[in-house]
Amino acid sequence: MLLTGGCGQTTKKNIRQKMKLSPELLVRLRTIGKRAASTFETLRNTYELAEKCIDVQGDFIECGVGRGSQIGAMALACQAKEDNRTIWAYDSYQGIPLAGKHDTLQPGIGKINHNVNVPEKELLKTSGAAVFTVKQVKDHIKEWGLGTMDIRYIEGWFENTLPMNKIKKIALLRLDGDLYSSTKVCLEYLYPKLVKGGYLIIDDYALTGCRKAVVDYAKTIYPRLLNFHSVEGGMGVVYVKK
Repeated sequence: MLLTGGCGQTTKKNIRQKMKLSPELLVRLRTIGKRAASTFETLRNTYELAEKCIDVQGDFIECGVGRGSQIGAMALACQAKEDNRTIWAYDSYQGIPLAGKHDTLQPGIGKINHNVNVPEKELLKTSGAAVFTVKQVKDHIKEWGLGTMDIRYIEGWFENTLPMNKIKKIALLRLDGDLYSSTKVCLEYLYPKLVKGGYLIIDDYALTGCRKAVVDYAKTIYPRLLNFHSVEGGMGVVYVKK
């Protein structure tokens, strides 16, 4: 059954089969999940896809870090497999920016109360929602026993930081930008670096602006960006690059 059409078709089929995790790993993952804005199943999905990517060359990346729980899940998978690859944590670290003309709500707030018909750079201001500093996220990572992992924190609006990225290969790319512009710029700069066999997670695919960003980007590379799968327990989707 299709959830949506366009260039990216989305099925209800879940792309993963649940792994059997040890009791210790489940306890640690649930501890990380206590700070997550998502469901535990969404967090577990990130962990399991990260573990599946251990044999895939490339870095792990999340754009839109929040409290750091999804980054924590990636790092936990690497730690469990004694893999010290680089994990990138891209975020403004000052909250979600203002919604634009392709969005129908202001994430974390609701109704859009500002003029969206302005140059995009004028929308790169914090909405006040989901404000977590680099220090807060680092403290959470240490609290979860992951402080020795190779996590690199890139602070700033995606439109300003992504053009300067020097990442060569990506094995796991998780986008949690909430908005059209935030999602589109991440796809433009990072999706081409996702290797074959790597996974793309779009956390906010149910949001109008985010979904439009995916569809608009997919049109530029059709038919390569196809057949998304739903994420159990959340509103996100997953795509494996062929």
